[in-house]
Amino acid sequence: MMIGDLLSIWVPILTILISLSFMFVDWPGWRWVETLLVGGGLGHTVVTTWESLVRSGINPIMNGQYLLIPGIVFGVLLYFRLHPDPNYKWISRYGFIWVVAVGAGLALGTLWQGNIMVMLIKSMDVVGISLMDQINKILMFIIFITSMSYFIFTKEHTGILGISTKIGRYFLMIAFGVGFAVLISMYYNVALERIWWILDSLGIVQI
Repeated sequence: MMIGDLLSIWVPILTILISLSFMFVDWPGWRWVETLLVGGGLGHTVVTTWESLVRSGINPIMNGQYLLIPGIVFGVLLYFRLHPDPNYKWISRYGFIWVVAVGAGLALGTLWQGNIMVMLIKSMDVVGISLMDQINKILMFIIFITSMSYFIFTKEHTGILGISTKIGRYFLMIAFGVGFAVLISMYYNVALERIWWILDSLGIVQI
């Protein structure tokens, strides 16, 4: 077996084992793997970000699409956050405001049109379906309304609103619990898959 083949097998195996060892103890080997992961991820992010900037920003501007210049300018303003003089750090707020405003607008628009409206329309369409489907849609509508009412902070949670927010809080806790359980289950599946891969690579078991 060539040296490259050995490295392609043992380097991932050792990295996985060291990463899994963090579940039991924090030691310098894990810190090395953590640093390697963060450094490699950051380097990859910087390179891909620069390539994306050149492809979607600089090259189009050089070809006459000057409307993209404000985006570049606001992006550069973000780096004033790293300026050594505190008197210039406030300039980065203009770039940050641009990012937050555009991001919030796109996210809320997509969320409202793609999720909320679709779910409301489907939950109110109870004609021509079975009784169980009707119950499910009515329950989905109740869960949506009560969960949304929990985030109403401009009015005291008393009376009908208080009852709705209390019910919505229970639904939110159930949703968070299920989501956390699914996340932990996914992590365990990834860990088990990596362990089986190690055993298969070493020839201990055949998958």
